Amino acid sequence: MSIPTISASVEYALPNGMNLPLSIGAYVGFVGYEEEKETPVMKITYKGTKIGFAAKVSYHFNFMQNLDPYVSLVAGYKIHSQEITTTTSSNTATAKGDLPGAMLFGFNLGARYFFTKAIGAYVELGYSELSIFSAGLALKF
Repeated sequence: MSIPTISASVEYALPNGMNLPLSIGAYVGFVGYEEEKETPVMKITYKGTKIGFAAKVSYHFNFMQNLDPYVSLVAGYKIHSQEITTTTSSNTATAKGDLPGAMLFGFNLGARYFFTKAIGAYVELGYSELSIFSAGLALKF
């Protein structure tokens, strides 16, 4: 079982004078999970959370009005906390702790479609340790 990733990102389009359709920005994401494993003598429950902070660079393919397809690279840092509970017929033990932080890398293909000048929807498919699929609201300021 897992809590779907909750994330937010903000991007700034670089000026057109550079002749590169690039944007740079920041990404933050949170995911929680719980997993149980059973053996003949015990049950082990893993619960955890991952929080990631990253920089995001995107290249935009501008070939259709209102549609913004892009490819992004994400690099940052993640914090991982975990709780492990073991249960036997006579005992229950729990260990909690923060795991060492680690680098967070990812890439994705995405597209935004703007219904109005400022409001749209987006879909991203790719890889990071926090999610492989993302969809939601896109706002343009």
